[in-house]
Amino acid sequence: MPRKSALKEVKCLVASFKPVMLMQNDDAMKQAQNIEGLYRYVVELFDVIARNESNGFSGKFDYSVSLTPSRFLVYKKVSGKEPTEKEYEEFMTAISIFQMVFIDENIYLTGNVCERTLIISKEGIIWGTDEEIDVNEISVRVEKTLADKYDEKYVALVSNKVIVDFLPTVYRFNPFKEEKGNMMRHIVNPINSVRKGNEELLSNLITYCQNYIQLKKFDLEL
Repeated sequence: MPRKSALKEVKCLVASFKPVMLMQNDDAMKQAQNIEGLYRYVVELFDVIARNESNGFSGKFDYSVSLTPSRFLVYKKVSGKEPTEKEYEEFMTAISIFQMVFIDENIYLTGNVCERTLIISKEGIIWGTDEEIDVNEISVRVEKTLADKYDEKYVALVSNKVIVDFLPTVYRFNPFKEEKGNMMRHIVNPINSVRKGNEELLSNLITYCQNYIQLKKFDLEL
């Protein structure tokens, strides 16, 4: 009798990230532990937001995360044939928190968010997921067809690239609503500390943040 395959194709929302370290640190183990710790902190923040009734957000961090030393994958199996509006909103919120938390620690995420089918084993091992990630620029890009499907929600356009609009997505929630101070401490200061020598690499992220500063009329220099 032929053995039944343990692999199955699953429709998912997927974020593929490569963490870019711009602070000098030669200890690979420490870097890996830092990324693992930041991942766990994102999970805590997401759940804190969901528990705070004033946020009106009922999400739960029920995403699968595959960590390797050089990249990681966040994915969510969709309940039907296509992701629902709620699934999309919650996923983009999680990705936005990842981006903000990692910048605060001077780790810059580059990669992409898309909707696709993953091949997953019963043990949760993912097959055939290698993706090219552009490390010549720092930005978390969103697949245009995915952005179009959800009326450009939670995305911004920078240099003709559709990216995650992470600042307003995060700042609509408690405990982040003190936007100017939060942005100065957790976004502007970290970027300014590594900007010299990395101007081209950070150009899209800087442009995006400058646009937000201008929109909000914040007295912040980036």
